[in-house]
Amino acid sequence: MRLLAAVLLANGVYASESIASDQDTCFKKVIATLSDAINNGKNNVSPKSSMIADAFATEKYKDSNYHWLLVGIAINESDLNPNARNISRTKRGFTAVDTGLMGVRCLFRGSPGAERVCTNGYVRGLTLTQLAVPATNVAVAVRMLTDLRDKPTRIIRNGRRVVCGHKSHPYYAHYNWGNRVFTTGPASAYPYRVAGFAQLLATLAGEPAPSELGRVRSITYKSKRYRDFAKLFKPYKGMCAPPVLTAN
Repeated sequence: MRLLAAVLLANGVYASESIASDQDTCFKKVIATLSDAINNGKNNVSPKSSMIADAFATEKYKDSNYHWLLVGIAINESDLNPNARNISRTKRGFTAVDTGLMGVRCLFRGSPGAERVCTNGYVRGLTLTQLAVPATNVAVAVRMLTDLRDKPTRIIRNGRRVVCGHKSHPYYAHYNWGNRVFTTGPASAYPYRVAGFAQLLATLAGEPAPSELGRVRSITYKSKRYRDFAKLFKPYKGMCAPPVLTAN
Protein backbone atom coordinates (compact mmCIF):
# COMPACT_ATOMS: atom_id res chain seq x y z
CA MET A 1 0.00 0.00 0.00
CA ARG A 2 2.78 2.44 0.87
CA LEU A 3 4.35 1.66 -2.52
CA LEU A 4 1.19 2.70 -4.36
CA ALA A 5 0.86 5.95 -2.42
CA ALA A 6 4.53 6.77 -2.93
CA VAL A 7 4.35 6.24 -6.69
CA LEU A 8 1.23 8.33 -7.05
CA LEU A 9 2.72 11.18 -5.06
CA ALA A 10 6.16 10.93 -6.68
CA ASN A 11 4.60 11.21 -10.13
CA GLY A 12 2.37 14.06 -9.05
CA VAL A 13 -0.57 12.15 -10.45
CA TYR A 14 -3.84 14.00 -9.99
CA ALA A 15 -2.64 15.81 -6.84
CA SER A 16 -1.12 18.73 -8.73
CA GLU A 17 -2.72 18.28 -12.16
CA SER A 18 -6.05 19.78 -13.08
CA ILE A 19 -8.96 17.39 -12.71
CA ALA A 20 -9.77 15.63 -15.98
CA SER A 21 -13.28 16.10 -17.28
CA ASP A 22 -12.98 13.27 -19.80
CA GLN A 23 -14.28 10.21 -17.91
CA ASP A 24 -12.94 7.70 -20.41
CA THR A 25 -9.45 9.19 -20.38
CA CYS A 26 -9.52 9.26 -16.59
CA PHE A 27 -10.65 5.64 -16.41
CA LYS A 28 -7.62 4.58 -18.45
CA LYS A 29 -5.26 6.78 -16.43
CA VAL A 30 -6.54 5.30 -13.16
CA ILE A 31 -5.99 1.74 -14.38
CA ALA A 32 -2.57 2.42 -15.88
CA THR A 33 -1.38 4.26 -12.76
CA LEU A 34 -2.62 1.55 -10.41
CA SER A 35 -1.01 -1.17 -12.52
CA ASP A 36 2.35 0.59 -12.51
CA ALA A 37 2.15 1.41 -8.83
CA ILE A 38 1.06 -1.99 -7.55
CA ASN A 39 3.53 -3.97 -9.64
CA ASN A 40 6.54 -1.67 -9.76
CA GLY A 41 9.36 -3.38 -7.93
CA LYS A 42 7.34 -6.49 -7.06
CA ASN A 43 9.20 -9.53 -8.43
CA ASN A 44 10.54 -7.27 -11.18
CA VAL A 45 7.15 -7.26 -12.90
CA SER A 46 6.82 -4.59 -15.59
CA PRO A 47 3.35 -4.99 -17.13
CA LYS A 48 2.36 -2.89 -20.14
CA SER A 49 -0.01 -0.68 -18.22
CA SER A 50 -1.43 1.09 -21.26
CA MET A 51 -2.38 -2.26 -22.80
CA ILE A 52 -4.06 -3.24 -19.54
CA ALA A 53 -5.99 0.03 -19.42
CA ASP A 54 -7.09 -0.40 -23.07
CA ALA A 55 -8.38 -3.92 -22.34
CA PHE A 56 -10.65 -2.69 -19.55
CA ALA A 57 -11.68 0.44 -21.45
CA THR A 58 -12.83 -1.63 -24.43
CA GLU A 59 -15.13 -3.67 -22.19
CA LYS A 60 -16.29 -0.52 -20.40
CA TYR A 61 -18.08 0.62 -23.52
CA LYS A 62 -19.91 -2.68 -23.88
CA ASP A 63 -21.59 -2.62 -20.48
CA SER A 64 -21.13 0.36 -18.20
CA ASN A 65 -22.20 -1.64 -15.15
CA TYR A 66 -19.13 -3.82 -15.41
CA HIS A 67 -16.04 -1.65 -15.57
CA TRP A 68 -15.22 -1.09 -11.89
CA LEU A 69 -16.46 -4.55 -10.95
CA LEU A 70 -14.08 -5.99 -13.54
CA VAL A 71 -11.13 -4.04 -12.18
CA GLY A 72 -12.07 -4.96 -8.61
CA ILE A 73 -11.93 -8.64 -9.56
CA ALA A 74 -8.61 -8.11 -11.36
CA ILE A 75 -6.99 -6.49 -8.31
CA ASN A 76 -8.21 -9.33 -6.14
CA GLU A 77 -7.10 -12.02 -8.61
CA SER A 78 -3.78 -10.69 -9.89
CA ASP A 79 -2.86 -7.25 -8.49
CA LEU A 80 -3.33 -6.06 -12.09
CA ASN A 81 -0.45 -8.24 -13.22
CA PRO A 82 -1.10 -9.74 -16.70
CA ASN A 83 1.65 -12.30 -16.11
CA ALA A 84 0.06 -13.70 -12.95
CA ARG A 85 -0.36 -17.47 -12.74
CA ASN A 86 -1.64 -19.58 -9.89
CA ILE A 87 -1.06 -23.29 -10.50
CA SER A 88 -2.90 -26.10 -8.73
CA ARG A 89 -4.11 -29.67 -9.31
CA THR A 90 -7.73 -30.74 -9.44
CA LYS A 91 -9.13 -33.89 -7.87
CA ARG A 92 -9.54 -35.35 -11.36
CA GLY A 93 -5.85 -34.97 -12.11
CA PHE A 94 -5.98 -31.85 -14.28
CA THR A 95 -3.49 -29.03 -13.99
CA ALA A 96 -5.35 -25.78 -13.28
CA VAL A 97 -3.70 -22.46 -14.08
CA ASP A 98 -5.53 -19.29 -13.02
CA THR A 99 -4.15 -16.99 -15.67
CA GLY A 100 -3.62 -13.29 -16.29
CA LEU A 101 -5.37 -10.16 -15.10
CA MET A 102 -8.68 -11.82 -14.31
CA GLY A 103 -7.29 -15.12 -13.03
CA VAL A 104 -9.17 -17.04 -15.75
CA ARG A 105 -8.82 -20.78 -15.17
CA CYS A 106 -7.26 -23.02 -17.83
CA LEU A 107 -7.42 -26.81 -17.40
CA PHE A 108 -5.24 -29.37 -19.15
CA ARG A 109 -3.38 -32.63 -18.57
CA GLY A 110 0.34 -32.57 -17.85
CA SER A 111 2.81 -30.01 -16.55
CA PRO A 112 2.40 -26.25 -17.19
CA GLY A 113 3.88 -24.76 -20.34
CA ALA A 114 3.30 -21.57 -22.34
CA GLU A 115 1.75 -23.45 -25.26
CA ARG A 116 -0.45 -25.79 -23.26
CA VAL A 117 -3.97 -25.77 -24.72
CA CYS A 118 -6.94 -25.21 -22.41
CA THR A 119 -9.65 -27.87 -22.51
CA ASN A 120 -12.38 -26.18 -20.49
CA GLY A 121 -15.43 -24.06 -21.25
CA TYR A 122 -14.88 -20.48 -22.35
CA VAL A 123 -11.16 -20.93 -22.97
CA ARG A 124 -11.20 -24.25 -24.81
CA GLY A 125 -8.62 -24.19 -27.60
CA LEU A 126 -6.66 -21.20 -26.26
CA THR A 127 -3.05 -21.59 -25.17
CA LEU A 128 -1.83 -20.14 -21.89
CA THR A 129 0.08 -17.51 -23.87
CA GLN A 130 -3.05 -16.46 -25.75
CA LEU A 131 -5.16 -16.42 -22.59
CA ALA A 132 -2.67 -14.13 -20.83
CA VAL A 133 -3.09 -11.36 -23.44
CA PRO A 134 -4.97 -8.60 -21.52
CA ALA A 135 -7.64 -7.96 -24.16
CA THR A 136 -8.43 -11.68 -24.48
CA ASN A 137 -8.30 -12.30 -20.74
CA VAL A 138 -10.71 -9.48 -19.92
CA ALA A 139 -13.06 -10.40 -22.78
CA VAL A 140 -13.30 -13.99 -21.52
CA ALA A 141 -14.01 -12.74 -18.00
CA VAL A 142 -16.82 -10.51 -19.30
CA ARG A 143 -18.42 -13.49 -21.06
CA MET A 144 -18.25 -15.50 -17.84
CA LEU A 145 -19.71 -12.71 -15.71
CA THR A 146 -22.46 -11.95 -18.22
CA ASP A 147 -23.57 -15.59 -18.21
CA LEU A 148 -23.45 -15.70 -14.41
CA ARG A 149 -25.68 -12.63 -14.32
CA ASP A 150 -28.12 -13.52 -17.10
CA LYS A 151 -28.29 -17.32 -17.03
CA PRO A 152 -29.14 -19.84 -14.27
CA THR A 153 -26.11 -20.85 -12.22
CA ARG A 154 -26.22 -24.51 -11.20
CA ILE A 155 -24.61 -25.68 -7.97
CA ILE A 156 -24.29 -28.98 -6.15
CA ARG A 157 -26.56 -29.18 -3.10
CA ASN A 158 -27.09 -32.40 -1.17
CA GLY A 159 -25.64 -34.35 -4.08
CA ARG A 160 -27.99 -32.80 -6.64
CA ARG A 161 -27.50 -30.08 -9.25
CA VAL A 162 -29.90 -27.21 -8.54
CA VAL A 163 -30.23 -23.60 -9.66
CA CYS A 164 -28.63 -21.15 -7.23
CA GLY A 165 -30.88 -18.28 -6.17
CA HIS A 166 -27.94 -16.13 -4.98
CA LYS A 167 -29.85 -15.40 -1.76
CA SER A 168 -26.76 -15.15 0.45
CA HIS A 169 -24.34 -13.67 -2.08
CA PRO A 170 -24.12 -11.67 -5.33
CA TYR A 171 -24.02 -13.57 -8.61
CA TYR A 172 -20.37 -12.67 -9.26
CA ALA A 173 -19.29 -14.71 -6.23
CA HIS A 174 -19.50 -17.71 -8.56
CA TYR A 175 -16.69 -16.26 -10.67
CA ASN A 176 -14.49 -17.62 -7.89
CA TRP A 177 -16.74 -20.22 -6.32
CA GLY A 178 -17.96 -22.08 -9.40
CA ASN A 179 -20.67 -24.61 -8.55
CA ARG A 180 -20.14 -24.36 -4.80
CA VAL A 181 -21.31 -21.84 -2.19
CA PHE A 182 -19.06 -20.86 0.72
CA THR A 183 -20.65 -19.37 3.82
CA THR A 184 -17.61 -19.72 6.11
CA GLY A 185 -13.83 -19.55 5.78
CA PRO A 186 -11.61 -17.34 3.58
CA ALA A 187 -13.49 -18.16 0.37
CA SER A 188 -16.72 -16.73 1.79
CA ALA A 189 -15.13 -13.25 1.86
CA TYR A 190 -14.44 -13.20 -1.89
CA PRO A 191 -17.44 -11.09 -3.02
CA TYR A 192 -16.86 -8.60 -0.20
CA ARG A 193 -13.21 -8.09 -1.12
CA VAL A 194 -14.14 -7.52 -4.76
CA ALA A 195 -16.95 -5.16 -3.78
CA GLY A 196 -14.57 -3.18 -1.61
CA PHE A 197 -12.08 -2.67 -4.43
CA ALA A 198 -14.81 -1.77 -6.94
CA GLN A 199 -16.42 0.72 -4.58
CA LEU A 200 -13.13 2.44 -3.86
CA LEU A 201 -12.18 2.66 -7.52
CA ALA A 202 -15.56 4.17 -8.43
CA THR A 203 -15.15 6.72 -5.64
CA LEU A 204 -11.65 7.48 -6.83
CA ALA A 205 -13.01 8.34 -10.27
CA GLY A 206 -15.99 10.27 -8.92
CA GLU A 207 -18.49 7.79 -10.36
CA PRO A 208 -21.47 5.97 -8.82
CA ALA A 209 -20.84 2.57 -7.27
CA PRO A 210 -21.44 -0.36 -9.64
CA SER A 211 -25.01 -1.62 -9.37
CA GLU A 212 -23.69 -5.18 -9.11
CA LEU A 213 -22.36 -4.51 -5.62
CA GLY A 214 -25.87 -4.39 -4.22
CA ARG A 215 -26.21 -5.29 -0.58
CA VAL A 216 -22.59 -6.34 -0.05
CA ARG A 217 -21.32 -2.75 0.04
CA SER A 218 -22.20 -2.16 3.69
CA ILE A 219 -20.29 -5.30 4.71
CA THR A 220 -17.10 -4.21 2.98
CA TYR A 221 -16.84 -1.18 5.27
CA LYS A 222 -16.04 -3.55 8.15
CA SER A 223 -13.05 -5.06 6.34
CA LYS A 224 -9.59 -3.92 7.43
CA ARG A 225 -8.35 -4.28 3.88
CA TYR A 226 -11.18 -2.05 2.70
CA ARG A 227 -10.37 0.58 5.33
CA ASP A 228 -6.69 0.51 4.36
CA PHE A 229 -7.53 1.15 0.72
CA ALA A 230 -10.06 3.85 1.63
CA LYS A 231 -7.43 5.68 3.64
CA LEU A 232 -4.87 5.31 0.87
CA PHE A 233 -7.14 6.68 -1.87
CA LYS A 234 -8.83 9.41 0.16
CA PRO A 235 -6.63 12.26 -1.19
CA TYR A 236 -7.70 11.39 -4.74
CA LYS A 237 -11.44 11.12 -4.16
CA GLY A 238 -13.46 12.52 -7.06
CA MET A 239 -10.39 13.21 -9.16
CA CYS A 240 -12.32 12.63 -12.39
CA ALA A 241 -15.23 14.87 -11.54
CA PRO A 242 -15.73 17.81 -13.91
CA PRO A 243 -14.09 21.00 -12.66
CA VAL A 244 -16.29 23.54 -10.92
CA LEU A 245 -16.60 26.69 -13.03
CA THR A 246 -16.74 29.96 -11.16
CA ALA A 247 -17.67 33.36 -12.55
CA ASN A 248 -15.00 36.07 -12.57
